[in-house]
Amino acid sequence: MKRSSAGLVSRVVDRATQPPVLTLFAVLNLVVSLTIAVNHLRSVQGVLGEDGSIVTGDFMAFYTGATFVREGDGRKLYDLTSQYRFQMELAGPPNTKWQPYVNPPLLAVALAPLSALPYRYAYMGFAGLTLLAFVGAILLLKPELPALTRDRLTWLTALLLTASWLPLFRVMVGGQNTMLTLLLLTGIYVAWRGSRPVLAGVFLGLLTYKPQFALLIGLVFIARGMKVALAAAGVTAGAHYFLGAVFAGPDWPLTMLRSLRGYRLIEEENLSAHFSLLPTLSHSLPEPAAWLLAGVAITVVIVVVVRFARQIEPGDASFPLLYGLVVTGGMLVSPHLQHYEVAILVLPVLLCLDRLLEEGLYLRVEAEHHVPAVGGKGALLRQWPDRPAICIRQNHTFAIGRSQVLIKGQFKPTAGLAVFPPKAQHRRGKLIIGIVPPPFVNNAHCRQLELA
Repeated sequence: MKRSSAGLVSRVVDRATQPPVLTLFAVLNLVVSLTIAVNHLRSVQGVLGEDGSIVTGDFMAFYTGATFVREGDGRKLYDLTSQYRFQMELAGPPNTKWQPYVNPPLLAVALAPLSALPYRYAYMGFAGLTLLAFVGAILLLKPELPALTRDRLTWLTALLLTASWLPLFRVMVGGQNTMLTLLLLTGIYVAWRGSRPVLAGVFLGLLTYKPQFALLIGLVFIARGMKVALAAAGVTAGAHYFLGAVFAGPDWPLTMLRSLRGYRLIEEENLSAHFSLLPTLSHSLPEPAAWLLAGVAITVVIVVVVRFARQIEPGDASFPLLYGLVVTGGMLVSPHLQHYEVAILVLPVLLCLDRLLEEGLYLRVEAEHHVPAVGGKGALLRQWPDRPAICIRQNHTFAIGRSQVLIKGQFKPTAGLAVFPPKAQHRRGKLIIGIVPPPFVNNAHCRQLELA
């Protein structure tokens, strides 16, 4: 009875986590998310909600900087006192919080035309821009996801789940610039993967509008000796500086850094909302210990990322995994990374998921009592404890499920798992072996397996 019940649960979970059932769930999730987003946008009448809280995310800071640039007050761009007065006039009482503009000038210059609109319409226009940035990132990334885009239903399901993921959906309608960052990070990947160093450098140079995301990628380019990409990034970053010098004065980098001192005092109450190494440890530990431990952890992350980056080429099958490591590593070492930036993780997740599917790892388990082995040899099946598990031996044997299956074939260990080659999967259509929950069986269980 237990065995049949466990099998039923396995089949139900298996069916519910694959298209078309998963597709229907994704559609429902997107409908709910869209309903919430439309109601939110309709409710925004100004900066503040009925309770006096800011309901437009960081857009008030962007609107402030863009207005200063448009009205010719760019030299006040990093004057926190001027920003505070402007926002008090913009929001009015009972505004108890404010949001200083502390980004480099590029974002303020780009949004200057939008600031000519009344605040509510400018906010909705910015939401439209972030949606376009997301669409642009997906269009750039789609040709780089061969496994996810192999059939329409799989790609539709992945796209719906991505678009309706709450952190990503919130930043698209929540006044954040995260989707602009996602677009640039995607552009760097596509250009780098496609051996277009100039374009990769241009995207990296544009990413200096949010420099904490550009630092680790820049170090990787240096470690790999990518001189053309670095030159293009340098020219683009230089153009960014001169653009800022025109609107905010030639000393804008210094005035921006000075403004960050005051901004740090404002941000101290939000440290719990950060998830990169330095602010997280600063929130949890006394400052000397926090800085020391963060320094060690950041150094380890940089060394690991750079080490793998020097070994893997853009044409290698593992390059998507490397770029996922670069993006997540860059987020960890960032000195400023609030909760909404987690939406950027859709990029490494999609890259890694596509790689797993390309290698043949599927979220499915079918425990059979008789399975012909690859190559025509039979397999000896023995009863196993009633729990799913995976076992791998050095001679490429594989065990799965509540029964033990030993199959000798051309398996490729990947991330601790043995994987069927695609041809073997098609020949063994009824036995699709993939990822199952721990605990893993130990070597003693492995040694009990023998070929029939």
